[in-house]
Amino acid sequence: MQEVTQKTSISYQQTPQASKTKKAHSPSYILAVGGMLYACGHKLLENIFKNTSVDLTFTVVSITAMIIYQLYVLLIYRRYKYGNLLLAGLLCIFYFAALYLILFSGFVYELYICSILLALLVFKQYKLTDREKTRIYWLFVIMTIILLMGGTTKDMMSEDKVNPNTCGLLLMLLFCMSIVRYRNTKGLLDLILILLSFGLQFYYQSRTAIVGCFCFIILMLIWGRRQYCSTKSACILILFLSLLSVLFAYLYVQYLMGLGQESVIKKDLFTGRPNIWKLAFESIEKHIWFGVGSHFNEDLAVIWNNKALLNTHNQSLGIITSFGVIAFVIFSLVFAYLVSQSCVVNEKCKKKTTYRLPIIFIVSILIMNFAETNFFYPWYVAILAAFVFISNSCEKKTASKYINKNEKTENLNG
Repeated sequence: MQEVTQKTSISYQQTPQASKTKKAHSPSYILAVGGMLYACGHKLLENIFKNTSVDLTFTVVSITAMIIYQLYVLLIYRRYKYGNLLLAGLLCIFYFAALYLILFSGFVYELYICSILLALLVFKQYKLTDREKTRIYWLFVIMTIILLMGGTTKDMMSEDKVNPNTCGLLLMLLFCMSIVRYRNTKGLLDLILILLSFGLQFYYQSRTAIVGCFCFIILMLIWGRRQYCSTKSACILILFLSLLSVLFAYLYVQYLMGLGQESVIKKDLFTGRPNIWKLAFESIEKHIWFGVGSHFNEDLAVIWNNKALLNTHNQSLGIITSFGVIAFVIFSLVFAYLVSQSCVVNEKCKKKTTYRLPIIFIVSILIMNFAETNFFYPWYVAILAAFVFISNSCEKKTASKYINKNEKTENLNG
């Protein structure tokens, strides 16, 4: 019988004897915890100093340090088995670095994107122990409570207004994590957190987060009955949604402008997003290859004193607008490939299979990104923390039976 766990991945699970002498944490755990601390620190400093230069300096230093650590972790392991993954990630990073030298703009966005890709490489190579998963989960709960109650989620348009999308995103991530944990533990406290994180969505009234919650539930019921899917199918699905996001915005601007002004949770459906998408497509026509960096709608934002105009409110459209169509294609391909490879069941299968729950989670985030740019905010670290928890929390009991069944079928067909 073949082993279910990946032999090429580094396991930090220890025997009782070894645990007395070796207490090293998995790099995936360190990244998740460091990301949550960064998210808290970022919003806390932003709220205290209310100074963009302090906020920018803290962001650049923190994310750069995170990238240096990610590169160190990946390159220090000389017997790295996933050379093709590492090469794809590094080439993408080098491209964005060269792009910055051309534009001299969009530096923070590029740091975010590079950090995301490197984190997925680390998650693939280093797995979490059960204790680390538990700690990440409860640290995430504490982080969410602190940010929701500590007044560090202010809206960029008003100092006295809580940002519903920030609060909604955190609650949506906690909602998904609690469901995955409850499937394994059947704990009462996890059930309470599921209900609480879902119920609070209607208090903060973030439409994108509510959509994300419903997407996660519906996809689990419809597509999540089986535990596995092929990595190829997962990769194609993620890539398709990235492309569909651009098509959705384009079709709405071209044919549906003016619709959706009906009140949904006391707001119109898109709250002015189609107008921003229209400006984004006009910008793309002029700067299709290399984008405009972080200067999108900068003049209008100053004139109207509205920082929301700097944000395309569509992740795929935001990448094209900022960095051009070449960068969008590269990032989409590499991101889809790395996500699909981050939760592979067994490397020895001829047809690789991956766990469905992490893919369902990423799909829900991508659907939310039809109207948000969550990868261009500091909160991307919270998404990564939730992803590494979910991808390491999948049941492995039936994996060997599933793998053996697939191999028998392949032998018969062969």
